[in-house]
Amino acid sequence: MIKNALKIVIRSVGLNPTTVANTFRSSWLGIALNSWRISKLVKNNQARNHFIYELIKEFNPDLTSSKPAGTLRIGLLWDRRDRFKWLGYANDDKNCEIVRMRIAMFKPIWWHYLRDYLKDTVAEQNMGEYPLDTYFKAEYDKGKAVYHQYCKDVVSFIKETYNIDVFLLPKLNDDWAIEIVRAFRAAGVPLVIDDREGANTKKRLEIVPPRLRQLFDEGIDFDLLCAHNTAHKELFMKSGFDPDKIIINGAPESDYWSNPHLWPALKDIDPRLQSDKILVLIFAFGPRNFLHFYYGNEKRDWTQLGEDYHEVILQLLEKYGDRIQIAYKLGGQTARDRFNGYEAFAKKVAPYEESGAFVELRGSVNSFDLLVNADVTIGFQTSGLTEAMFLDKPIICGGWGDLYNEIKDTLLPFHTTKALTFVDSKERMWEVLDLLLENLDTFTLTDEMGAARKEFRESFFYNPDGNVSRRLLGYVKEVATGQLPRSTIP
Repeated sequence: MIKNALKIVIRSVGLNPTTVANTFRSSWLGIALNSWRISKLVKNNQARNHFIYELIKEFNPDLTSSKPAGTLRIGLLWDRRDRFKWLGYANDDKNCEIVRMRIAMFKPIWWHYLRDYLKDTVAEQNMGEYPLDTYFKAEYDKGKAVYHQYCKDVVSFIKETYNIDVFLLPKLNDDWAIEIVRAFRAAGVPLVIDDREGANTKKRLEIVPPRLRQLFDEGIDFDLLCAHNTAHKELFMKSGFDPDKIIINGAPESDYWSNPHLWPALKDIDPRLQSDKILVLIFAFGPRNFLHFYYGNEKRDWTQLGEDYHEVILQLLEKYGDRIQIAYKLGGQTARDRFNGYEAFAKKVAPYEESGAFVELRGSVNSFDLLVNADVTIGFQTSGLTEAMFLDKPIICGGWGDLYNEIKDTLLPFHTTKALTFVDSKERMWEVLDLLLENLDTFTLTDEMGAARKEFRESFFYNPDGNVSRRLLGYVKEVATGQLPRSTIP
């Protein structure tokens, strides 16, 4: 209530609450108060337990420590991408309770005690995925030790207070997740991981496993890991993990496509979006999307390609600004998805933003919701294009330039599939989009393109039959009762 009251007061004087909060946090007083707060959470059991209790209560208001006899209680670390929300719809077992836990229980401590690591290896690179080589350097051991002990204390409190029978986590090998996995494992409660990074390129399968091998060598383990597709399982097998503990189940979020009655109307996604215009969804990309650290000392990136894409965006707005609305979608890591010339582009696009022809949408907006409402989807190297293949609408992808032409066969293979329209130059992208917008009413998905979409999407989303979350719940229950899942899926 106090937070809401403060927001009302701040807005009443014409200020943005988020801007004010960020300014305060970066001030010397904000930094000092945060350091004191974090130190208290680490050192004071009562303060830490109250912090965790309040976060759990926020998601589970009716949860108590007592558990009815015969009830299985699953501790679910909630994924900010809402991948796990479909478990709630799939859970029709009255004797199974899902306790949602927020990653916010851990992240403040991670950011504080690993700030030197984050500054040195993450903040200045904006790659999206990082090698774990640096994380295991001795210079960060002290901060990791504090973070690890905090994670153990949190997990112990949750386990004992809420009588959790099994835990389900969304990630194995992100740097922030490693100590959390260790802590859950040390608690002696069965652990299942549904790893969310199912999109793997040939280059990722070559470069990442040797680095993940260190996780295996250091004893990182689980009872079961659910992969989204064959390549996803291959990634962890190559990293040394037991293939008998890895099962291909598909992506829980793919259940979205089997539940159209839950799809939102455009007006419910963002009030700026207009249903009387052609909605063109564009997935933003930064200079190192899907390059990450995979290509060694390669200095070239997607800067020029990004400039070309944004020139086409301006062309579209100039010609069709009164007929279309461009939804410019950023991912969960805004800095990663910003191309290097964005500031200049923002000035040019400002008049269209004021008129409503251009709308920037951040990671909090669900891309699936946008896809079902979009009339046209445009992107480069993004899983959003694969997700768009669940629909029968136009999809445009483009790639060109020396770097792209040299490494395209190691990227997501959009250039080889007939599931979408692929263009190999800025000029061709404009021609295709111009023609498409002039004749959008005549677009028809051919049988060949429909078959290609099914084949392509199911290579990334195994068996997307609307029951992925239901199967996942079944596997979690089997693990909780001491049975590994039946080996009926490769």
